[in-house]
Amino acid sequence: MYLRRCSPHLSHQSTLPSLSAPDEQPSTSPLLRMSFPNSENASTLESAMQLMIQTFHKYSGNEGDKYTLSKAELKEMLTTELGNYLGNVQDKEAVEKVMADLDSNNDGEVDFTEFIILVGALTVACNDFFQDYNEKQEKKQQKNK
Repeated sequence: MYLRRCSPHLSHQSTLPSLSAPDEQPSTSPLLRMSFPNSENASTLESAMQLMIQTFHKYSGNEGDKYTLSKAELKEMLTTELGNYLGNVQDKEAVEKVMADLDSNNDGEVDFTEFIILVGALTVACNDFFQDYNEKQEKKQQKNK
């Protein structure tokens, strides 16, 4: 599923976006009008969202569809952008596994929604790890007092 393309201008008459695929007939509901906030005025979360969009499109479309990541594009993105979290993703089987797990519609490519699922899952895993790590550190400090 994709959000229908949004106008680059902010509208005060915003409604929820359509979640229809881009090739489906547009609905009669109005589009959510958005714009990228000016970098210096963007909140931390808005900046993070912009970076996720920019990062996906930095790798998508280098070969084939510009709105999806092929296996080669996914591997390059995983290696370059997530190497510190994922370790060595040079292993072809590891990339195949990530691709199979992400490619929910089995089209052999990873679309933006599937990419966001990866980023979200990694973020949850990191959050859980650091919460657990911090709790263990606090317990060690209490025992040492």
